[in-house]
Amino acid sequence: MAVAVAVPAAGRRGSDQAGGPVAARDTRGPDEAGGRGLTGGLGQTGGPDRAGRRSGVSRVHGPLAFEVGRPVPEVRVAGRWLRLAIPEEERSNQVTNHTGPRPVQWSAKVGGPAGTVPASSRRQREAQVSEPSKAGSATMVRGSVLVGPNELRDAIWIVDGRVRLTPPVGVPVERTIEGWALPGLVDAHCHVGLGASGAVDTATAERQILTDREAGALLLRDAGSPADTRWIDGRDDLPELIRAGRHLARPRRYLRGYAHEIEPEELPAYAAEQARRGDGWVKLVGDWIDRSTGDLAPCWPRDAAAAAIEAAHAEGARVTAHCFGEDSLADLVAAGIDCIEHATGLREDTIGLLAERGVAIVPTLVNIASFPGIAAGASERFPIYARHMLDLHARRYDTVRAAHDAGIPIYVGTDAGGSLPHGLVAAEVAELVAAGLPPLAALDAAVWSARAWLGRPGLVEGAPADLVVYPADPRADVAVLAQPLAIVLRGQVRGPA
Repeated sequence: MAVAVAVPAAGRRGSDQAGGPVAARDTRGPDEAGGRGLTGGLGQTGGPDRAGRRSGVSRVHGPLAFEVGRPVPEVRVAGRWLRLAIPEEERSNQVTNHTGPRPVQWSAKVGGPAGTVPASSRRQREAQVSEPSKAGSATMVRGSVLVGPNELRDAIWIVDGRVRLTPPVGVPVERTIEGWALPGLVDAHCHVGLGASGAVDTATAERQILTDREAGALLLRDAGSPADTRWIDGRDDLPELIRAGRHLARPRRYLRGYAHEIEPEELPAYAAEQARRGDGWVKLVGDWIDRSTGDLAPCWPRDAAAAAIEAAHAEGARVTAHCFGEDSLADLVAAGIDCIEHATGLREDTIGLLAERGVAIVPTLVNIASFPGIAAGASERFPIYARHMLDLHARRYDTVRAAHDAGIPIYVGTDAGGSLPHGLVAAEVAELVAAGLPPLAALDAAVWSARAWLGRPGLVEGAPADLVVYPADPRADVAVLAQPLAIVLRGQVRGPA
């Protein structure tokens, strides 16, 4: 017999309204579950995404059902796995003459023992939109509040760390901040806890993420790190970090100390594991120098990449891939990749493929600026590779502009960590403008559309009050992003003064 779990309206607000998938999985291990997902019925399974691809993720558009007597399932709503705490009497009740799944009451709590939420993180719960509670005082942000690229409000209020769009009744305003305000910036490609030789200590990782905060980057996507940074989730003074687990690379085909170095037949299992360890993303190293040929070359056969992407999708995670060169792109898109990092090797044919499938790119132009130095260091031993890197660098702006003109989603990422310092988000927005993107498009790639892509709200009613205030309109001149007047994180002013 199957019991249905109806995802409540409250669970479909906030980040889910931006289009985040709702998925389901069994809580049994692979051996116990026989390699299968839930045994009960789902509203829809394996449906195509907006680009028409079969994602492999069970997408629920109605009640979620599971078998009575089986382990409690988990559901994924907009990137969060929630283990359902269902009353025992509902789970064990043997209903006769039952003609279909039966809705039951359920709850999900963040943290705590098994049977509640397995630890995605308190931070992800707090990112959801909710009704602010009453508090003793409020902060008013006034002047010009950019709640959307072209949507201005004269003021918003902050009560109990959350956004109010109307003046709170009976709550005195004790602080006023004036200027041009917009949601906290997004760095969609950085590496917190990563240094030149691999994982760094906690104190160094803390300095890295504080530097991002000081630059106004209040939402970060960690695109691969060997460090355990879960301690960040307990810090209200630090930006939210969305993790992609650890890089997955071929042996001797990536930077030493960064990745799990594995063979193609191991890739699907490792992708599934990193999907479970991350926050809705998995990072593949799509290409790297092949010393046997002396140039960039794909790291994975298409079938191995497809199996890995399917395995990650089955866990509710999206997959992105590091790609400098040209030759890995078509196979990764055909395999169902969701995003390409760097994307310097895009050509007319692959630009069309990415645009058709809705595959996003994160160009990391502030990192691509290092290509001439990389080429200089490799020119004697690998001259073909060196010339290739110089060519990719020379056409980097043309590549990004062509991708934008084709309608490929572009998001801001700096590749901070490893060899680059943190806090470069304003410089990356300026690089997108230098590449030919309109200033508003470049700003959007770091703010509103980037937040929607990552499933996090902007300045909407009940959202966490994460915002940056500037002295002038950043739509007119993105250089203003380097001059924040105030940085507000979860309703608290964290800088610069």
